[in-house]
Amino acid sequence: MNHLEEAPIFHKYGKPSSISPQLLETTSFIPSRFPIEIVYQNNQNREVYLLSGEDGSWAFRVENVVSFQWNNYTNDIYYTLYNHGNDKLLNYWYLHIVLPIFYSLNGTYNFLHTGAVLVNEKPILFMAESFGGKSTITDYFMKKNHTLVTDDKLATFEENGEFMAVPSVPYHRPYRKLEDLGLYVENFATSTYEMDVIYQLHKADKDADIDFTEVKGLEKFSFLHKGSEMNFGFNMKSHVPYLSRLANKIRLFKINMPWNLECQDEVYHAILNHLKKVQNAA
Repeated sequence: MNHLEEAPIFHKYGKPSSISPQLLETTSFIPSRFPIEIVYQNNQNREVYLLSGEDGSWAFRVENVVSFQWNNYTNDIYYTLYNHGNDKLLNYWYLHIVLPIFYSLNGTYNFLHTGAVLVNEKPILFMAESFGGKSTITDYFMKKNHTLVTDDKLATFEENGEFMAVPSVPYHRPYRKLEDLGLYVENFATSTYEMDVIYQLHKADKDADIDFTEVKGLEKFSFLHKGSEMNFGFNMKSHVPYLSRLANKIRLFKINMPWNLECQDEVYHAILNHLKKVQNAA
């Protein structure tokens, strides 16, 4: 399988004008063949729903904006725009949310919530809590001409005992804005890569020293599990063993870094120096 070419085929399923205004204002514009509604978190201040049918069919609905439909046994995704939808919102929801759900549900990829760039042609991951500096450090590495692999969600898969990273979409958001894909990135990865090292970003006082601690055991697995994306209760049987194997293979280091933008260059060089030592010792 070529993981950069096997993208689903995208189809327009219906026209907003073909649906009555009254129906657009309700939650009933997904056909009745999707009887099972899975609780999905409020997202981007929108009401969103993931629905499943007994025949392997799925639907993802963003209230009054857009709905997507697909089947686990085909490579086709259909969409319908509604009265509050437009092409910009369609692109955001499709690329940033629906594609990761699609690939998670059909078992193609497992996703991590992380930023990632290439250092010496190897993907280095930056994981953190919300507002933990992930986008900021990713942005700084990009300014130093490192190739972007992902800004937010990293697709991963296992092949011959190695864990591979798949580039996401060539957009970067070094800011907070709802339903926005971000800035287009020219320097974007075009291949799959063996995963190398993960850095867990930990905010410290603005004058704190930069130091690295390797994370192991249950703490490591718990962090990776918490940092996973597109976790659904029904896929835990395969997802948990996958994370266990990932934790046993890929090294994870917690970096204690000063919460001070003036220290970004110092943090950048500290990571490069630490990474060189880790790779030379491998």
